[in-house]
Amino acid sequence: KGNYRLAINWLQKAIANGGTPQQRVRMLRNLADWQRINDQWADSFNTLSQFVLEFPGHPDLLGVRKEQLRLARDLD
Repeated sequence: KGNYRLAINWLQKAIANGGTPQQRVRMLRNLADWQRINDQWADSFNTLSQFVLEFPGHPDLLGVRKEQLRLARDLD
């Protein structure tokens, strides 16, 4: 989990610096996964919320919303 903390930090910096839409999709999805693995469920939920705002027409939007629902249930 220590490696995930470092990876999360660097990925957050990369997201803040922009990137192409394809890169941002990948970075946001990876960040949400890594946060979840690192027991940062609220952060993962917020990252997925950012994804939904940035990519409302994404083909896997339903999958993202389902993941948010699972996180919301875990967070109460």
